[in-house]
Formats: sequence, structure tokens, C-alpha cells
Amino acid sequence: MKKYLVIFSIVFAVTTGFLYYKYITTPYAEMPVNKEINVAIATSANYNAAVYNEALAKVEIAVFKLSGTKQSIVWSKTYDNLPLQRYPELAAAFTQSIQVPDILNSKDK
Repeated sequence: MKKYLVIFSIVFAVTTGFLYYKYITTPYAEMPVNKEINVAIATSANYNAAVYNEALAKVEIAVFKLSGTKQSIVWSKTYDNLPLQRYPELAAAFTQSIQVPDILNSKDK
């Protein structure tokens, strides 16, 4: 009878240890989240001087999602050639809010 009790205790301890090891080494399923990026375009100086009358600026913005070695463009926008005088100062900047869906915090950047 003692022999069966010892065997049962050993089997129970090994099984419990194995299940606990599987529990702590199994990764959990991460839920994807949506991220928000705010973009503002403005000038940092006053471009009203005569030397800037013919100056144009083209702004291209791209938001990339990096997942391991794979990258993909999530959002892109191009502001056409505008005279520097038409770009606002920071108080009245061009603003855009971008929603990036399905980001896994542990894998995506």
C-alpha cells in the first residue's frame, strides 16, 4: 500500500511540475490595439522677406508599420509645392490625426 502511495505521489509531483512549466513558458495571445499619431506642419521662421518670394516647399509624410523585418506603409500624404509664405506658423499649423489599426505592442514598431 505504501508503495502505491509513493508512486502516486511521484507521478502527481512530476505531472504538476510539467503542467506548471508549460503554463509559465506558453506565451499569451496579445490583443491588437489602435494607435493614434498626431502630425503638425508649420514653419519655424518668418519667410515674408523678398528673398523667399520664389521659394517652394513640398512635404511628404509616410507612416510605416515595422513588424520584424517586414515593413508596410500604413498612411502617406503629400503637401504639394507651396510658397514658404503660405505655410503657417506653429500656432496655426496644418494638423492631421492618423489612426493606425492592429498594432501588437510586443512585435510592431
